[in-house]
Amino acid sequence: MQAPAMICILRGPEHTFEFVNPVYQQIFPHRELVGHPVAEILPEIKDQGIVELLDKVYQTGETFNGNELKLQLERDASKQLRDSYFNFIYQQFREKDQPAGIMVFAFEVTDLVLARQALEQLRDTPNAAQ
Repeated sequence: MQAPAMICILRGPEHTFEFVNPVYQQIFPHRELVGHPVAEILPEIKDQGIVELLDKVYQTGETFNGNELKLQLERDASKQLRDSYFNFIYQQFREKDQPAGIMVFAFEVTDLVLARQALEQLRDTPNAAQ
């Protein structure tokens, strides 16, 4: 619960939130995640490929590592989508030798990505260094 990373457990083929630590919940302070399938409670991710990634990890057992993956998320009750970047791992867990769910371990890296992009833009701008 005290880990600085975002951690959650998704249960079953519907990827229902079973556990969410406080850091994960901070991304969505206006939503009660536990007990709801990912696609239902986070409808904005349906067209961003996340459900398909979760399905693949759940079905194949193949761990997925995301690096600076950009997602557009509604992070408050404004209905406005904001670009957010994450490094994360989706890993299947099994019970009774059958797929049971997915463990998620993630770090938000939005500030780092935006800072790097700003530096790259300055570097690429003519006369920026003068």
